[in-house]
Amino acid sequence: MTAAPFPAVRGWFDDPVLVRDLPWSWRCYAGYSRTVVNRHTGMVRGGSFLFRVLRRAAPFLATPRAARVQVGARAAWVDLRDQRCLWVFDELRGAGPEVGVLKALLQPGDTFLDVGANHGSFALLAAERVAANGMVVAVEPQPFLARLIERSLGDLGTVRFEVHAIALGDAEGTLRLHLPLHGSGAANLFRPPTAARSRGTVVPVHRADAVLNWRAWPGKLVVKLDVEGSEVDFLRGARALLAHRRPAILFEQSPETARLAGRTRRDLITALAAAGYRRFAELDAFPVTVSDAGLDLTRQRNLVALWGDA
Repeated sequence: MTAAPFPAVRGWFDDPVLVRDLPWSWRCYAGYSRTVVNRHTGMVRGGSFLFRVLRRAAPFLATPRAARVQVGARAAWVDLRDQRCLWVFDELRGAGPEVGVLKALLQPGDTFLDVGANHGSFALLAAERVAANGMVVAVEPQPFLARLIERSLGDLGTVRFEVHAIALGDAEGTLRLHLPLHGSGAANLFRPPTAARSRGTVVPVHRADAVLNWRAWPGKLVVKLDVEGSEVDFLRGARALLAHRRPAILFEQSPETARLAGRTRRDLITALAAAGYRRFAELDAFPVTVSDAGLDLTRQRNLVALWGDA
């Protein structure tokens, strides 16, 4: 009996419409990626090195900092000097299990709060669900990315939205945001990841309870929380919001970012339980839930927290 072949992995570089929207240097990068990609794993040999070369050469090649790209039925502005945009392309295609969870949780007229929105790909996916009577609120402390999110959501013209270029924590003030050069997704308020080159910028920090007009948001509230170790601080600054709105929370459970923030693996789960969240679901098993005692906290992945007991 002949074994079935592995399905060939398709990447962003296989999408002719997306590639067409990119500057010529990126189109060359796409051609290289198509040539050398391992179709079983999706890995591009030398891809990260070549991206770093393109980033350094961008001023000499007259490569624009940002571009609006079409990914299927969705369009978004991306930072072409940020390697994180390669993951954004996949997110806009709806490749991950998060899309199914958002479809299950959000209905027209609801509100989606994206804390740590990065390029805003999940905010754009949520905008499709909440539609004209809903609301999308994106919070991203990296100023350039916040401006791109505003342009992407504004281009939709079909949903009410707010973009806040701030960080959310448990106190009012300012903090230094560390921005690793290898990708904006690892930006954090604690310190650069080990061996990562980075730069920094000072950003305003506010409590969600104080700065967001959450009482006026329509419908049911769903929160996506991806703040690289600052999750507990967000929860402490959003006590009233959580108690009154009881949103489902999509969050990242990461031993590495917990260590970076000086916390244990269980601190985030304990903080969620203190806020009333004692039911948790793996994305690919949603809506089946387990108690906090049944969670594997040794590995990084995204989970859903639901208010109430398991």
